[in-house]
Amino acid sequence: MDIQHNVSQTECKRCGKCCIAGGPTLHSGDRDLIVKGVLGPKDLIVFRKNEIAYDPVSGSFIRLEKELIKIKGKNDIGECKFFKRKESICAIYKNRPIECRVLKCWDTKDLEAILMKDLLSRNDIMPETSLLWEIVDSYERKFDLALIQNNLESLPENSKKSFLRDIIQKDFKFRLALSKKFDLTMEDLKFFLGRPISDIFSPLLTADKNE
Repeated sequence: MDIQHNVSQTECKRCGKCCIAGGPTLHSGDRDLIVKGVLGPKDLIVFRKNEIAYDPVSGSFIRLEKELIKIKGKNDIGECKFFKRKESICAIYKNRPIECRVLKCWDTKDLEAILMKDLLSRNDIMPETSLLWEIVDSYERKFDLALIQNNLESLPENSKKSFLRDIIQKDFKFRLALSKKFDLTMEDLKFFLGRPISDIFSPLLTADKNE
């Protein structure tokens, strides 16, 4: 999303630029889209608290102070999965999320006003008394991102990669066991548990492979 104000355009040209840039973040008002089945786990991805994410308003990367639930891109964070490029239309246009409804690419004030506010979280969808929430809460405690990051920073350089490999392996085993027990796909788990540790720390993994 490019920040734009006071430009001459006054209506959507259906160019698809906004949809190609990525899927929207969900707000509390979008909860019904999940309750009604318009959006399901396979359509959504969670960016957990303390992940690094791009902030379109500041134009910089920030550490998230709260989790985000987003519609998946076609590669998790790319072009929105519901955008039909050939026809330049949205597959769920009548049920599109709030950010899509308020976005005017020629004047982004309305979208800027709601960015990072009143966000939907997994806790808004899964009751704290449910088995699923117990599993999510257990995962958050086992794989607390702030703790992992702090440990990485405190370790000597020659120990960081082995520590990270161990965490990644444990994360994979946790997800695999959960997917088998509840008949969930690994893609579904990107909603219930957020992105895998391997994805979150991919820059370190890439550096490891290039050595």
